[in-house]
Amino acid sequence: MLTGSQDRKQGFILVSILLVLTVLLSCTVGYAWFARAQFKRISAERFALRSRSIAYAAVLQIAKGLQYDKNDYDSYAEEWFGQNAIPIDGLGILLVNIEPLDDLFPVNELFLPDGVTLRNEIRVPWEKIWKDRNQEGWGTVILDFLDEDVKPRLGSYERRFFINRDISDLSDFLVLEGFPQELISGNAGMTGLKELLTPWSSGKININVAPLDVLVLLDGIDESIAGDIIETRAVNPFKDLDDLTGMQSFSDALVPRIMNMVTFKSTYFRVVVKVLRSDNEVAMIYSVILKKDGSRSTSIVKWEEI
Repeated sequence: MLTGSQDRKQGFILVSILLVLTVLLSCTVGYAWFARAQFKRISAERFALRSRSIAYAAVLQIAKGLQYDKNDYDSYAEEWFGQNAIPIDGLGILLVNIEPLDDLFPVNELFLPDGVTLRNEIRVPWEKIWKDRNQEGWGTVILDFLDEDVKPRLGSYERRFFINRDISDLSDFLVLEGFPQELISGNAGMTGLKELLTPWSSGKININVAPLDVLVLLDGIDESIAGDIIETRAVNPFKDLDDLTGMQSFSDALVPRIMNMVTFKSTYFRVVVKVLRSDNEVAMIYSVILKKDGSRSTSIVKWEEI
C-alpha cells in the first residue's frame, strides 16, 4: 500500500514524463514543419534556377534565329512572331512570345546628334502628343529633362536633378514634381504615354506594327489612312515606301513628310517567356528586350523577372 508521500512522488514522475513527451512531440512537429518549409524553399529555388537557365537558353536561341531572318520587313503576319508552347521534361511548359518593337515614338531618339535640337520630323508628332492632352508645358519640360545641355527652353526650366540623357522607362518622368501619373498610364478618355512612347527604338517607327494611335500622330496621316495601313499590312506587309504609295488613300505628297520617320523592319524585339508548372499554373515570367545589330549580332539589352 502506497503512502501519501509515495503517491505524490509517483504522480510527480508521471507529470514529468507527460511534460517531456509533450516537449518531444512539439519539437518533432516543429522540426517536421521546419524540414517541410526548408524542402519547399530549396525546391522553389531549384525550380527558379532551372527556369531561369532554360529561359535564358531559349532567349539566346531566339536571338540567334533573328539573325537568319532576312525579310525586308518585320510584321505580326510572320509565323516567326507570336506565341509558341514548348514542353520541358521535369519542369512544365514554356510559353514563348516574340514581338517586333520600334512600334512607338522613340523617346530616346528625339534630338539631332548635338543632343539638344529636336529632330524636324519629330516636331509635329511631339507637339500633337501634348496638345491632345492640353499638356504642352510638360512636353517642353521633358525635352529639357532629356536633352544634353542645361539651358532651359522657352517656357520651360532646368533643375540639377534633370537626367539629361536617355531613359530606360517612362516612369523616370515621375521624378518631375507634379507630373501626372495618369499621363503615363492613361484613362478611359485618354491614351497613356506608355502606348505612344518607347525607349526601345532605332529612331524610326516600323509601320508594319505601329498601332493606330501612333500612326495618326505622323505628319499628314489621319484615321482613315491609318485604318487602311492596318488593314493592308495584315495581308501584305509593307516592304518600302512604294508599297505605301500603292495604297489609294496614300498620297505621294505624304512621302517627304514621313520618310525620315518610318521604317519597315525592327531593331528591337520583346521576348516574354512564361514558365508553367505541370498543373498549368504560371510560376515564372521573364520579359526580355533584344537589339538586332543588322546581320552581325542580336544582344540582350534588358532582362526583367516579373
